Amino acid sequence: MASYKYEYAASIIRDKIFDGTYKPGNKIPSIQELTSKLSLNSDTIIRAYRLLESEHMIYPVAKSGYYVVKSTLAEGEKPRLIDMVSTSPEYKITPYEDYCHCMTQAISLYEHKLFSYSQSQGMPELISVLSKH
Repeated sequence: MASYKYEYAASIIRDKIFDGTYKPGNKIPSIQELTSKLSLNSDTIIRAYRLLESEHMIYPVAKSGYYVVKSTLAEGEKPRLIDMVSTSPEYKITPYEDYCHCMTQAISLYEHKLFSYSQSQGMPELISVLSKH
């Protein structure tokens, strides 16, 4: 069981994404819907949605709501080779929304570091993550 109410709310949405109730690209319940369904306050639901957004499971669309992050693979499809020699990949496999989400996250997390000179090896945070990967 989750320690905090927002973690509990996030786990419910996460489980519905994993079990296929909420499919990639589909809208998930609004903050108000989830607030009444789970009997939690809207700040708790917003925090749960932010947690899921930080986990790259959902993304917000202004004045529309939150959506499940799309996968570049269809259900059951195996990864295929992408010809990197061509000048541009197929439109279907270009993860434009995922890229926008990642850029927004990077700008919000590293706003003061993005356009300044740093260590020649790169950002220590990125080096740490990549070495673990």
